[in-house]
Amino acid sequence: MTSLFDALSRTNDRLPSPNILPEDFLELLKSNDFDTKLTTLIRAATVAKREEDWFQKFKKKGELFKCIDKIVCDDRWELQHQCIKFLVEAMPTFGSATEYCMCYVMPNLIPKLVSNKVTVRKITHQAISTFLRLKPEALQSVLKMVANFMPNCTSKPILITELHAILIPEVVKGNWASLVENLATTANIQGCEEQAGILMKKFHYFIGNESWQKIVSNLIPEKREVLERITENVKVEQTDSKTGNGVLRTSAKPQSGGERRLRYGIIPSLVCALIAEDSDANQKIAGLEKMKQVVDQITAEEIARLVPHLHSYLLMLSNVLEDLNFKVVVLALDIVRATAHHLKGHMEAHIQQFVNIVAKHFGNQKSVIKQIIMMTFMELFQNINPKTVGGCLRVYLENKNSRVREEVINIYTASLMTISPSKFNLPPLVNIIVPMFHDPKKRVRLAAFEQLSVLAYLLNGKTEIIMKAVRDFEQDQKTRGLAEAVTARIRRQVLPRIRYDGLIEYSTPPMMDSFDLAESEMSLPSNADLAWIVTTSNPNSSTSSWEAPKRPPISPPEKSSFSAPKKEKEVNNNHIDKKGNLKKMRSDTNLSEDHQTDEMENDPPRNFDDRPAKASGAYSFQDFDSPISPANMGKKSVSHHSLPITSHPPLKHAVSQPQKRVNNNGTFLRSGQGQRTKSVSKPHREPSAISKTYSSLDSSNMSVNIALKKMAHDEWSEKVDGLNMISTLSETQPKQVSDNLKEVIIAILNECKNLRSSVSRVAIVTIGTVAQNLNSKIDSEMEKICVVLLNKAGDVSNAFIRDDATDSLNKLVKAATAGKALQGIIVAGSKSKNNTIRASCANFVHDIITIQGSSVILNNQAALCSVLPVLIQFAKDQSPQVRTSGKQSLCFLSKDPNFDRLMKKNANESDIKTVKDVLANVEKRGGVDSLESTANLSGSLSRIGSTRRVQKKLPDSLQLDLDEIRTDLLASGWERRLAGLQRFEEMCGHAAKAVASDTRLIEAFISRLGDTNSKVASYAMETYISTMGSMAKLYSTEANLKAVLNQVAFALTAHLSSKSEEHKHLARTCIQQTIRTIEPVSLLPAMTAATKKSNIKQRPYITTQYCELCKLAYKNKPKQVEVMALPLLWDSIKNGPPDVDNKKASQLLAKTLAKLVGEKQLLDLATAELDPNRKKQLDALIR
Repeated sequence: MTSLFDALSRTNDRLPSPNILPEDFLELLKSNDFDTKLTTLIRAATVAKREEDWFQKFKKKGELFKCIDKIVCDDRWELQHQCIKFLVEAMPTFGSATEYCMCYVMPNLIPKLVSNKVTVRKITHQAISTFLRLKPEALQSVLKMVANFMPNCTSKPILITELHAILIPEVVKGNWASLVENLATTANIQGCEEQAGILMKKFHYFIGNESWQKIVSNLIPEKREVLERITENVKVEQTDSKTGNGVLRTSAKPQSGGERRLRYGIIPSLVCALIAEDSDANQKIAGLEKMKQVVDQITAEEIARLVPHLHSYLLMLSNVLEDLNFKVVVLALDIVRATAHHLKGHMEAHIQQFVNIVAKHFGNQKSVIKQIIMMTFMELFQNINPKTVGGCLRVYLENKNSRVREEVINIYTASLMTISPSKFNLPPLVNIIVPMFHDPKKRVRLAAFEQLSVLAYLLNGKTEIIMKAVRDFEQDQKTRGLAEAVTARIRRQVLPRIRYDGLIEYSTPPMMDSFDLAESEMSLPSNADLAWIVTTSNPNSSTSSWEAPKRPPISPPEKSSFSAPKKEKEVNNNHIDKKGNLKKMRSDTNLSEDHQTDEMENDPPRNFDDRPAKASGAYSFQDFDSPISPANMGKKSVSHHSLPITSHPPLKHAVSQPQKRVNNNGTFLRSGQGQRTKSVSKPHREPSAISKTYSSLDSSNMSVNIALKKMAHDEWSEKVDGLNMISTLSETQPKQVSDNLKEVIIAILNECKNLRSSVSRVAIVTIGTVAQNLNSKIDSEMEKICVVLLNKAGDVSNAFIRDDATDSLNKLVKAATAGKALQGIIVAGSKSKNNTIRASCANFVHDIITIQGSSVILNNQAALCSVLPVLIQFAKDQSPQVRTSGKQSLCFLSKDPNFDRLMKKNANESDIKTVKDVLANVEKRGGVDSLESTANLSGSLSRIGSTRRVQKKLPDSLQLDLDEIRTDLLASGWERRLAGLQRFEEMCGHAAKAVASDTRLIEAFISRLGDTNSKVASYAMETYISTMGSMAKLYSTEANLKAVLNQVAFALTAHLSSKSEEHKHLARTCIQQTIRTIEPVSLLPAMTAATKKSNIKQRPYITTQYCELCKLAYKNKPKQVEVMALPLLWDSIKNGPPDVDNKKASQLLAKTLAKLVGEKQLLDLATAELDPNRKKQLDALIR
């Protein structure tokens, strides 16, 4: 057995690639499925390398290249890259058909030279270079296609730069006149004259002076002038004009051959000079590209010259890898990989230095970098003793960054799956991996268990080696349950896989808080490994002190008891014993320090943008579906990280230490935690000298000036200290704060706008505390404060800030003078374009009016004239939440016994009439009580007066998948939209809550229900039906999904009038399924709107289904059914049914409501809505 894959040949999905292409090869290439196409291309490339005559045997050559030409144009870069790679691998086997075949795809291949993806550009110029090496006579065709593409190219500088790659020795004697003529045309080189000049100068040396003069002499005078102008100030150093390896260096004079020197025995000194150029990234990239060419073409003689300088050579690469430019890093790592590939065993003497160089980018989340690192280490494991390489890697398993630890484990796993196990010493590997089962990070534990599966397989059933190491570790760490978890994983008999890009794909299902398993299933012995991965945590980890596991740990209850502090180690309180001693326990005195530690631990080694870790092919949920509890509110999320304060009261007393209180059993809890918090026992420790609480200091040592200086500091922790000082001073020395109120408020409001949410939240809470302590003294700054806080209360992206702002506004309204508060709130939010801000404003106006009392407002003409137009505006607002608050305020005023008299005395006649119309409308719909029930249907995002819900961040890999699916659903090509629907269906199957959280994705899917392409629309409706099982409950409960139910209802109703019987049938099935599965009260508003907007053809069926929905909803919400269904009945009778079917539908609606409401009551209600003749019609319909 040479590799793990050989032993797995019995598994269907791991069969070795055949030596001939399957019969359905073309059908697979035409498939809409992304994975099918990609796998087929990978298999084709393998066959092309194995069998030289495969192309001659293949019959449908023309159809094959039509498929390839289409795939090259695909929007997904992975398919582009693999397709072009197949061309590179297969081109030598095309024989006499090479020129015809390649010229067929060349018009679509050349645009890939300016692709956004570096890998696509590299493989493209590799394909063109390979083609020209095989068929130099095709140069003229390639140049002609380049000339055709250049006028329409939007990235001409990149295109001209990439054309350097075609200057290869095989075509040095070709006819280059068309290229020179093309680049001498002003329109073609506008904006990129410098790049064109460099290329022409290099080309001059490439073909020689004689050929150059011949080409230039044939140009017309205008183009000759352009050519001279763009090359006038460009000087290029020539190293080898005959081989096409000239090196560019601007502003440098050509040197003679004797002046040229080689660094490290193989690299021209000028290339090294370019690489050392820190001021110009483009020059550094050009130098690295030349160096890459040298390394790729290195000979045995040059290797012998390089080996003595290998140490200095690696130091140079190490310095380059410190660069922050992504392209520079990718090229440098590619050179490192190529060095390992060509030098093979020569690397062993420098292996530790080599590993240290590559390790600079361990944990980087860019997929290209992860792939290059994995390929590099596979080269090392194959060419050097695997034990040596593994030993050098071991130290990185102790790295503070969890991403580094996970990547190193995956490298070990990949090496075990590709290298013969006889080259490894497996028992030491077992001893290395066992401590990683107890890592504080879930993803690291998951990676360790995946490697365990491979080790158990390679040990051929000799699992006693593993179990002994596990038992020893349990005894040493005094934990229990790990042995059962390891046994459960071994019994699964599943192994990870190596993906097409070389990275590891885990065998474990997507990792949520429970791996998509029910709680009862997670407690089974067969799932002990999954339970261990999910529940094991550590006090030194970045989440353990915030995140209580959903289920009890595997260790017995007595181990997790927190009735008294213990020094012994427990399952949820251990860290890996790195160097014989446990690391220092995490401080529980300073939450800001905790989060700084968390940020430090998870920062990538370089300052690159975080990208999803796709090595595993699995999602890593961090308790996305966990129940909401105060203990979980402190977890770091998109908008809530490194937060030093988790609740408001401590702001009065503490700066960086949250106030603690004692629960019933005497255990100290952080403020913000309640009885449900699962506390973790902590070892006894002395209070930190660094931590401090202002409650323990003499308030005379504080002053407003000191606090303001701290708030002006650049460090966010200083700003938090200053804000907390203001909070404390407002309680202990309110006069000092009130004397400097203007400066204090301006400073706090500035921090409310701070981009760091932790500072912003503390500032928002501080405003509320200051207002509470100063009472009416805050009146002078009321308008400024209301503007900022209302904007924050309307922040739909951050529930924490929204709730804090709402709380502070509540305190402000209660503390300030009612008139000032009312004026400030109205000025700040009544005319906002943000629905949530207006809803918050309307709600606070209602609260203030309630506090003041109706008589105060009605007796004050000035107050009434300012408030009444605003309330009328609110009552007519487009947002249901705003309308509800406005109508409630008007209803409250109308209850005053002198309402009519005072309104006539102090209000305008037009306002009085409008108010009466609003109040009459409210009475018709059931009075004030109906307003509250209607408001509950809207699903507002403002959460005013509601319980805080924490929207946790999705894993980057999952969010990327959701974004890709949304892009596919909105693509212009119908085939891609179909593929997006397929991926949407799959995602709903295993990550329904994640899909539900992405409103833009749901809206993209709904838009496909009404797609102009009939195939897409039909498939969308089928997808809708198939996903209802997993999504129905979420449509009923999630606010963002309730908001899109209207769109769903309209989209489905539109198909009822379709000429296609298939569409009509699918739409009816979808509507029936919707009514059966979604909670009736949640669906009622959407179906009411759809029934009201339906046309003559749609009305009969939709009305029939609406009646069924009313019957279901009436059991729980009779008032709502009456409020929504009765207006539909009045409209249908007033307008009169146009045909027999609509008349039957109206009759069914009337009989349904008569049965639900009662005939007599329905007729009584109709008296106010219908004239006598219409009422007789209604009576006839009922009977």
